[in-house]
Amino acid sequence: MKYLVSVARVWLVGLVAVHATGCDSIQDALYRSAIQKAIHEDALTGHGQTMDHVNAMRQVDLSDCPPEFREAYSHHIHAWQEAAQVQLAKTELDNDEGPAVVEGVLATVFDLDASPWSDHVQAENQVSQLQAKARGDIQSTWQEVEDVARKYGVQM
Repeated sequence: MKYLVSVARVWLVGLVAVHATGCDSIQDALYRSAIQKAIHEDALTGHGQTMDHVNAMRQVDLSDCPPEFREAYSHHIHAWQEAAQVQLAKTELDNDEGPAVVEGVLATVFDLDASPWSDHVQAENQVSQLQAKARGDIQSTWQEVEDVARKYGVQM
């Protein structure tokens, strides 16, 4: 009987300790672990501006991550997707597919006005601007991912 009372006391002390430190700290520890795992998986996806990279990012397990991390990572995936689409347009332009083809790709992907470009140089300038924007979006969305991760105590 004394053994049962001792076990009950240990359990009760543990329960009080959990309550005193808050269940949130346990949940935060679980979130921290899930975020660390997701960031590790992300590092294995590569960094190419390709749809293969984007598809690999979509396979990162976010199921145990907090909603705000899942949302931030989703924004990051979207930024990489746009970069991959701009890279595709640049490749088509470099292969002399002609500005009309690239214009069609860009207009479809980015809901741009479909006004015709007067020449190849103008098309290249537009693609360069979109590449710069895509790089900036990748950086800013990764910053968002890092900010959420740090909130849960993840060291980047």
